[in-house]
Amino acid sequence: MLKKLESYGDSNIAFNNNEILSWKKSLPLLIKLIINAGLGELDLILEYETPLNARIDAILTGYHLETNKPTAIIIELKQWDSIDLDFDESVTEVRLKNVSEKTNIRSHPIVQTHTYKKHLIYNHSNLGNNQVDLIEIQYLHNYINKNELFSNQYSIYESRKNHCFVRGEEDELIEFLKSTFKNCISRGVTKQVIEGQYSMEKLGYENLVNVLNDDGLSPLLDEQRDISAKISKIFKDNERKHLIMISGDCGTGKTYLGLYLLKQFIDISGSKNAVFTATSRIINAIISGHTEIKAPYVNRLYGIFDLVIIDEAHRIHDLDEVLDRLYKVNEVRFVIVLQDDRQRVRIKEEGLKKNFKNYVEKSKNQIELHQEYLSVQKRSMYQSSYVDRINDLFSIIPQKKTYKQIDRYEIQMLNTLNEIDLILDKYIDSEEKAQWFAPFCWEWTKDVRNHDVIIPEENFYKPWNPINEQFRWYSEIKKCHKDRIGCIYTAQGLDFDYVGYIFWNDLVWSNQSNEWIVDLNQSHDKQFIREIVETYGGQLKNRAPQEDYWTVYRDGEIYRLNRFIYEFGNPNEVKEIHIGY
Repeated sequence: MLKKLESYGDSNIAFNNNEILSWKKSLPLLIKLIINAGLGELDLILEYETPLNARIDAILTGYHLETNKPTAIIIELKQWDSIDLDFDESVTEVRLKNVSEKTNIRSHPIVQTHTYKKHLIYNHSNLGNNQVDLIEIQYLHNYINKNELFSNQYSIYESRKNHCFVRGEEDELIEFLKSTFKNCISRGVTKQVIEGQYSMEKLGYENLVNVLNDDGLSPLLDEQRDISAKISKIFKDNERKHLIMISGDCGTGKTYLGLYLLKQFIDISGSKNAVFTATSRIINAIISGHTEIKAPYVNRLYGIFDLVIIDEAHRIHDLDEVLDRLYKVNEVRFVIVLQDDRQRVRIKEEGLKKNFKNYVEKSKNQIELHQEYLSVQKRSMYQSSYVDRINDLFSIIPQKKTYKQIDRYEIQMLNTLNEIDLILDKYIDSEEKAQWFAPFCWEWTKDVRNHDVIIPEENFYKPWNPINEQFRWYSEIKKCHKDRIGCIYTAQGLDFDYVGYIFWNDLVWSNQSNEWIVDLNQSHDKQFIREIVETYGGQLKNRAPQEDYWTVYRDGEIYRLNRFIYEFGNPNEVKEIHIGY
């Protein structure tokens, strides 16, 4: 079978030694068990590619013995014989014995199959909405002491122990398969699996309510689950006050993890004095719309709280005053801040990592500081370098570097903004989220009946987004919302499938000096410019020294581009950003 796959001339599939060994040893054993269960008519899908940039060892498809419902079993095959029980650094990973140090850290098989299952449910067009029953099992045919896999920190997986099969449990596995499937041709279910399309959008804000209601393992990435495990231990400390800082680029799931931690704290402590707060009106409106949870603003909290989580914490003004009030007036024991230095928009926003550290160092409240970092960005094939690439491009002097895995981007040249507009219309007709965005180079009248963004040479006229209908503007897939252009302040934290972005005169490339040139005179963001003037001195019409205003303004502009290109450019599919100049 391996030779058959490798014989395809146009195949880019590369198998590592562990996969080849699995084909030679684990797979024949699995097939034998399926045959012994009397299920020879079923289909077995091998090395199935997932949106996690990883392959599932095997998926057995068929129809359920009792309900006749389409059913698929996700099977993880392992050749391990033991794990190192002294390893306690992670709840999602194990350390293998008698394996090279470079490769001895592996995902726990329970975590691996559950992550596959959750991401297929939320991202696969044919496997969500209860269309196919997905079951997860693990088969470790060399492992003897099964209890090791569920001891110490791994005891949290005890409820899933019955679906994990080890050496000597082959009869139990056969009985499990026999009780699950009827023996009949399953090509229809197989087609559902292999012909489905992935959409990375489904794990956005629409799914936050599932995080709060999920009684089992949440569909967290490994690094998110490891962080949640560490913080769970901190939640058990009732003696000290804590500041937990979770940093990460856009798209790494800070908000998602924050809401999960809110639920986790309530489950662990039994306290209802916990709150998720916002610093952004648009995020507040969207979280409230999808979860029916009204997220108060962090500077407007009244009462006593055990836990306060601050989303978009990089946007906090008067940071010392806000934290003093939380710890002294609200008597908070645990403060979790979700922040990203590079998403700071205005100069007076103080929620930077260094400022949180400085607060703890000089505070008299005896606060314990904890720092965690999220790096994996789900919209870039679960890599952790995409935002860095954007920053390289839009640094003062762009950095020339070679990056891998960019061949899945489709680049096309269009002549007018209205051509892009028609493309976005087609996506909306296909029930895809599409939106226009632009820099703040036009006056915002706050009236969607006015055409604020006017480009007469392109015959392009559109209003800015509405001020009081942010949730509908974001959540409804309609052309009228697409035609109401968003800006830096209404893009933060949001997911779209496609975007049209207009570059304008506030940020232009100079062929003469080979650098980006910023012109604050082109910006209508009066508050943004006023804060720069107040910080650096001078009159409102004057500009700050070039280096200073460049750094500040570039941060805002980088974040703007960062959010748009990163959130909307999806290398897994032919989804793209359309840029008009």
